[in-house]
Amino acid sequence: MPASLALAGRVRFIMKIIDGRYQIEGLLSQRGPTKLWLAEDRELKRPLAVREITGRPARGPSSVDRLIGACCALSQVRHPSLEEVIALRQDPERNVYAFYTFPEAMPWRSLIAQARQYPLRPEEVLHLLGQAASGLALAPTARDRVSGRDWKLYHHALTPENLFVTRSGDIQVTGFGLASLEVQRLDQEVAYLAPEQLDGSEPKAAADLFSLGAIGYELLTGRVLFANSSRSELMTAILKDEYDLSEMSRITTDGEAVEIISRCLFRKLHHRFQSAAQLADKIKAVLLKRDFDPKKKLGERVANLYQKPKLEARGGREEHLRTEAFDSSAFIQAMGEQMSGYGKSGDRKPRPGEETVVASLKMGERVRRFSPGGGNKLIKTLAIIAAVLAVVIIVVLVRSYLMNRPAEPVTVMETGEIKTAPAGAELFVGDSLYGTTPGVFTLLPGEEITLRHPCCPDTSVEVDFEALAEAPLVLVTVVRIVSNPIGADIKLNGNELDAKTPFDLPISAQDTIQFALAYSGKQDLKFGPVAVADLGGVKGKNFDISSLPEGGFEIVGTYPGRPRPKPKTQLTSYPSGA
Repeated sequence: MPASLALAGRVRFIMKIIDGRYQIEGLLSQRGPTKLWLAEDRELKRPLAVREITGRPARGPSSVDRLIGACCALSQVRHPSLEEVIALRQDPERNVYAFYTFPEAMPWRSLIAQARQYPLRPEEVLHLLGQAASGLALAPTARDRVSGRDWKLYHHALTPENLFVTRSGDIQVTGFGLASLEVQRLDQEVAYLAPEQLDGSEPKAAADLFSLGAIGYELLTGRVLFANSSRSELMTAILKDEYDLSEMSRITTDGEAVEIISRCLFRKLHHRFQSAAQLADKIKAVLLKRDFDPKKKLGERVANLYQKPKLEARGGREEHLRTEAFDSSAFIQAMGEQMSGYGKSGDRKPRPGEETVVASLKMGERVRRFSPGGGNKLIKTLAIIAAVLAVVIIVVLVRSYLMNRPAEPVTVMETGEIKTAPAGAELFVGDSLYGTTPGVFTLLPGEEITLRHPCCPDTSVEVDFEALAEAPLVLVTVVRIVSNPIGADIKLNGNELDAKTPFDLPISAQDTIQFALAYSGKQDLKFGPVAVADLGGVKGKNFDISSLPEGGFEIVGTYPGRPRPKPKTQLTSYPSGA
């Protein structure tokens, strides 16, 4: 969780040593009841960021609790674009300490400040937005593995100050949970809020996309989209759609970048991208068509411009602090009970006065009230006693069964490396993107994963790290061989196949394909040898190559003298129905 803010004012520095291991180096930033410290892990010799969260109330959910909840969620989510919480601790005063990784990175604000001297290319801006969107797409899908509760983690406070780019060109989104401290909202943060965050509506993922669009506009043009003089004027401009995007078209001729950023900034939600994943996929598709590596260029830019955070000089007295593990499961349960009004048993809490209304009645009156048909009082009383005894016996039997039944095996997450051939396959668990291969992943043993690569149909396998560690998982694709006219004989690697065109050939994505099409009275059409993984970029004299919608490739060979098939073109419009 990087930062680059200097200390405001000179204060006498007290060096905190947490658990005899983590040495506080200095203050990075402070907001409300939170302080962000730079620390050093004495054992592993690495820098860390430590967020100290104070001011937790004795009862009732608070903005501080929601901030801690965001830390709990991030501790169970892994994505290269999200800040990584590696530990949660608590001291005797109930203050919570969240420990983050601290890569060398610079905030997007510094990129904007350097834009006049070192302007960003549209591809670099799209890379920044796309990687941030991929992290934001994963965060709301996180689920607590203990309670099963959905975190529904949105950011809702995106600014150029809490978005970072590292020396390797990777993106990191920080500051989750800070939006709950709305009373501390700074003036410069309002310029990146979505309209629904100002008009009282319930903001969801689309609000973060609006904020990304406003930041993307600033990265591309070097100017703030909403630059009004006062907070009230600023909020009015956002709510009334009073802003001009024509500056982007004046700065660049890249229509795709302008269209993507503009679509994030629509006032109406249904005109924006419908999800962060949709935005990330759109940007990925645009960048794949371009011969430019924005990640490498951004990494070089950071390497040249990065400056270490300015901190207060060391000195002063030492203060040793002991902490214990933060019980996130109990915290999650307490948060759920306080917010829903339900007790630990799951039963509804009685309304005020309900206990008194029943307890103040005499036994006979209770019997008559609960037995409208009347009858002998003694019989009714005995019936109630029998019912109570039956319930007690059932509870005892159920409790005995639960205490004596065999313990269920505990499933433990495993970590291992997954490689594919070809590399660069996206790994999904359900609808959640975990990263690309090769990479190290933490998954449940036997969990089903889906590997998605442009060259191949989706491949689903069960997690077995021992088997996957022995060799890369070879992806299998389909090559559809077609001739014009159809009905040609196929010779594959010099051997005739007992098949004619059109023919679907299953083949490993790392193999090489070579074939000839033989048609009576015509000269053979020969193709290859070509690596299957490279088919997307191959052009042949008498062959047309296109991608299949379900994954794989179609190769159409046309004999001289016949018109070549027209390339398949798919037209779309937004909104649809044009």
